[in-house]
Amino acid sequence: MTFNSKHYIVKISAYSAIEASFIDLNSFHHALINDPDLASVPRTCLANILQTLFICTGCDYVSFFKKVGKATFFNYFFQHARFICSGNVGSLYETTATVRSNGFLAFLRLVGTVYFKKHLPSFVSLYGHETPDQSLNSIDQTLDPHARHKLWFERIREVVSDRIQCEEERVPSCTSLWRHWMRSCWISTMWAHSHTDDLYRNLPSPHLNGWLLSEEGFYSIDWEDEKVKSEIENSISTLLKGCKCKTKCGVRCGCRKKQTSCGPGCECQDCENLPVQHPANSGDDNETDTISETELESDELESDEEDTSDVCRGS
Repeated sequence: MTFNSKHYIVKISAYSAIEASFIDLNSFHHALINDPDLASVPRTCLANILQTLFICTGCDYVSFFKKVGKATFFNYFFQHARFICSGNVGSLYETTATVRSNGFLAFLRLVGTVYFKKHLPSFVSLYGHETPDQSLNSIDQTLDPHARHKLWFERIREVVSDRIQCEEERVPSCTSLWRHWMRSCWISTMWAHSHTDDLYRNLPSPHLNGWLLSEEGFYSIDWEDEKVKSEIENSISTLLKGCKCKTKCGVRCGCRKKQTSCGPGCECQDCENLPVQHPANSGDDNETDTISETELESDELESDEEDTSDVCRGS
């Protein structure tokens, strides 16, 4: 889109019952390219980066992240744009088949940053890391970028797994995120060809980009490896079985023997083996936040309402 010769006004209220509101895209474009938080992002790639950011955080055929809304992703992206898009190998605009493996590293940094910031106190206490780039730089730098990023992300998953209270809060695995990223790249390709007459002819096969094709010709989302799926199902099954203690879940409690807290499947009485409550606040300086906590909570609730079945789950 060229902004030099035309002026673009877009209506953003979808329903006539709502009072009409509009956005001046020329002013919006000017604000973005002059935003100091995005100074490190190449101006020629900024539009594609923001479009990919919108896609990979949930839209069309790409799932949302459970309890992490778009406002949260955009907020942390603006705070750490250089780390995510221009300070390391790969950037979010790299979505074509030849470079999407590098783009995936930027996507890992984006997702890793969000979970790092949401659980910041744990990383400070365990490793002394206050920023996601400090955490990534602590990984052996003699390794190739893909190996370093995967080790870094697995560390984040391990730290967060000690704080969650149910499976749906678990951080997605690298495998599931790679397939999520492939679907995002597919959508990006579709949008790039949306102005052409042969849109679908130019699209790659979905079953090679994060979907499964059944013998009947139906597509379904390829979430995770079968082995990991089985482990998740077994874990959930174990949680649902629970214990039936009548003595406050002491040393004889089945859940305690498995070194887990009692869960929703338990029928125990006067339980003293409850999950440890961790502080929800990431410890961010309020002055650095560009979006209020109320807005973040509202956005996260909206994302849950928009997609309650297809959420990106981890192993």
